[in-house]
Amino acid sequence: MKSKSLSVLCVVLLIAACTNQKVTKKDEEVLKLAQGYFSPLPESMIDAKKYASRIMLGEKLYHEKKLSINNTISCNSCHQLDNFGVDNEPTSSGHDGTRGARNSPTTINSALNFKQFWDGRAKDLAEQAIGPILNPIEHGLKTEKDALKKINDPEYLAMFKKAFPEEKKPFTYKNIGHAIAAFEKTLMRPARFDQYLKGDIRALTRAERDGLDKFISVGCVQCHTGAGLGGTSFQKLGRMKKYKTKDL
Repeated sequence: MKSKSLSVLCVVLLIAACTNQKVTKKDEEVLKLAQGYFSPLPESMIDAKKYASRIMLGEKLYHEKKLSINNTISCNSCHQLDNFGVDNEPTSSGHDGTRGARNSPTTINSALNFKQFWDGRAKDLAEQAIGPILNPIEHGLKTEKDALKKINDPEYLAMFKKAFPEEKKPFTYKNIGHAIAAFEKTLMRPARFDQYLKGDIRALTRAERDGLDKFISVGCVQCHTGAGLGGTSFQKLGRMKKYKTKDL
C-alpha cells in the first residue's frame, strides 16, 4: 500500500513538472508583452573596475558604526545586506533606541529609484546616504565636521585620496555620500524573473507565468514597469485604510 502511494505521488509530481516545462503560444505572447513593460536588472549601475577604490571605501563606510554619535549603528543596522537590505521592523531604532516615523526601505536595487527616501526629498543615492548621519533620531551626529572627525584617521584619509584621485581635498562630507552611493550602485540582485525577461520562459513556474499574465491584463503595469517594477512616481499611501506610520 505504501509503495502504491509513493508511485501515485511520483506520477503527480511528474505531471506537475511536465506542465511547468510546457511552453504554450500564450506563454510566448505574455513574454513579448512583459518585455515591452519590463527590462532585466543590470548587473551593476556603476563601472566596478573604474571605481573599484570608491566602491571599496563606500562598503567600509556603509558598515561604519563610528558614523553615529555613540558608535552603535551604521547604514547596515537598518539596511541589512544579509536580510534583503532591510531590518524587518515597522520603523527603525536610532542611536538611543528612539524609533523614527518611517519604515526603512531596502538598499537592494535602490539605484533604480528615480528619487530617494519615501517622500523623494533626496535627488540621488549620494544625497540620501548622508542624510541619516546628521538626523538626531538616527545616527545623531550634529555637524558635518563631527562626522569627518569621527573617521579622521590614516586609513580613511588614504582611502579617500585613492577613491577621489582628481580632487585636491577629497576628505569631505559630500564624498562620504558619493562613496556610499558608489557601493550601493553595485547592490543589484538579478533573479529568475530577469532570466525570464531575457527569453527563458521556463525560468518562471506555470503559476508564476499565469500570475504575470494577470498582473499585466488587470493593469498593474500602469504603475509597475521598468527594471525596478516601479519607483518612477509618487502615490498616496493609506488611500484604502489608515497606515500606522507615515509610509509603512
